[in-house]
Amino acid sequence: MNDIKGLSHAGPHQILKKYNNCRMYILIILILSMLIMPINMSYDRQNLLAFILFIRQDIFIIFGIIFVAALSKPSIDNVSKDEKWSDYLSRPPILILFAFVLIALCRAGHHLVFFDRDLSGDEQMANFDAQIFAHGRLFEAIPPFWRPFTRALNDKMFILPIGDHEAWVSSYLPINAAMRAAVGMLVDRSFTGPLLVGVGFLALWRVCERLLPDSPSARAVALLLYAGSSQIIVTGMTSFAMSGHLALNLLWLALFLENRRATHIGAAIVGFLATGLHQPLAHPLFVLPFMGLIAAQRRWRLLAFYGMSYALISAFWLAWPVWISAHGVGAIPSHSGPDVNFIDRLLNVVGAPNLRGLTLMAANLLRFAAWQHLLLLPLLAFGISVTWRRDPPARALAFGLLLPIPVMFILLPYQGNGWGYRYLHGVIGNACLLGGYGWRALEAAGLSLRSAFRQTSLATFLLIIPAHAYMARQWAAPFAQVARSIASSKAAIVIVGDDTTSFGMDLLTNRPDLSNRPIRLAASQLVPSDMRALCGFGSVSFFNTAQTGRINEFIFGRAGPASARLVALEDEARRLDCVVVPAPEDAVGN
Repeated sequence: MNDIKGLSHAGPHQILKKYNNCRMYILIILILSMLIMPINMSYDRQNLLAFILFIRQDIFIIFGIIFVAALSKPSIDNVSKDEKWSDYLSRPPILILFAFVLIALCRAGHHLVFFDRDLSGDEQMANFDAQIFAHGRLFEAIPPFWRPFTRALNDKMFILPIGDHEAWVSSYLPINAAMRAAVGMLVDRSFTGPLLVGVGFLALWRVCERLLPDSPSARAVALLLYAGSSQIIVTGMTSFAMSGHLALNLLWLALFLENRRATHIGAAIVGFLATGLHQPLAHPLFVLPFMGLIAAQRRWRLLAFYGMSYALISAFWLAWPVWISAHGVGAIPSHSGPDVNFIDRLLNVVGAPNLRGLTLMAANLLRFAAWQHLLLLPLLAFGISVTWRRDPPARALAFGLLLPIPVMFILLPYQGNGWGYRYLHGVIGNACLLGGYGWRALEAAGLSLRSAFRQTSLATFLLIIPAHAYMARQWAAPFAQVARSIASSKAAIVIVGDDTTSFGMDLLTNRPDLSNRPIRLAASQLVPSDMRALCGFGSVSFFNTAQTGRINEFIFGRAGPASARLVALEDEARRLDCVVVPAPEDAVGN
């Protein structure tokens, strides 16, 4: 499965020419993406946000990658395949220690970078469901008093409708939350992402042993490309399902490559978990090229096994939300939340490619590049070019890496909050392996990138990853400050002007059983007549731009207008002589 004989017929100068061509392609793609990205940014808030993130977090690193791609020329050298530095990353104790360091780094980052808080709705829903599952339930009943306010309590796009607002659970598949609930039985749930980063590293090690057995240095490079990915490290500090996608994809690949009956059964079990992790499409896209590999090898019985397995897996997870939603007694009100059926959801988001999507995807790919090891792109492009025709497993890795790009361009080009490009997160392992293939091809031709790799690794580990952690902390800080202010309120209810606060719905972090105080409500989902019932529950505080303005101030440079909806709600509360608890004034910039 690993054929480099074809490379031996090409001299060093031919290989060097191919590598230089790959560097040129990388430069062209990066420059074109930077030219395309701003085209639509002034007309669309989502594009504007992507542009702001690029300017604040990515532009200087992209220029650094361009510099590296332009100057990282291999030297003609007799490269020893038994260098000491790569031998260290071939020893199991060292690799296990390395994995524990990654776990510790990511866990520390959850506290130091993200203030022990989930920033986005996707993360919050993972822990929302985990709290439900930890109590042995598949969903949480909503108290009758709060049923008219479910949309104000939580964003309707994240909640699966169950009857007439009778119960709730997120609309995502449950395995990410279930893993968090399971980890929470032993240690804090925030260890889940870091543990998955460590599992992914060890699984990549095993895959490298199978795909790159003849080159210890190529295996070491692939592992260091993984560890040098800011996207992996920073995302591992969060509750995003993406760390699970990467770890389970690599674990699936390790089992698949073992090529024994027991490991293929194990791969199918991992595939069941990976498909049900978050959304049902990501893992099958990763697996699909390997099914093509099996078909090309005419292994029909194995192909039938995987075909049947994934048909059953897909049927199960597609039926899951329909089954959960059917537990309600009353009819689901119209426009009460997302479509229950995943097929309906898919059909609703499919659209023709357009300029907006193109500019967003350009931004996504630039962010992906900026959050990886500085030398990944040249090695990756070269690895694809030298293996595309002669190495079927490497070609399957390349297909798996590239396939999500056109799919997400059509389905969902906007990623919202994310570190790097999260819809490629599950296939970063593919990129690292292909980078290892590129290193091995240079090595086979007597060429060396040791000096460039050493220098870019030092820059990546000592400058880029700390810089990205700092950037993520700066982004998370205003949300954490406002969230702390809300949590410290003495009111029974806090109503937030989410309609004029960027990502304002992400401030609504209510527990599934609504035992938290204060209860958080979104002003955009309330009307003044609701205040009579809410005032009967207890005291109320109103958080308008004066309290949440630091978020808009940080993102867009200005606090923005006050929420007229929130003003109307507060006026009605005062007219009804509600107990109104004053909210603190925001100190923007403090």
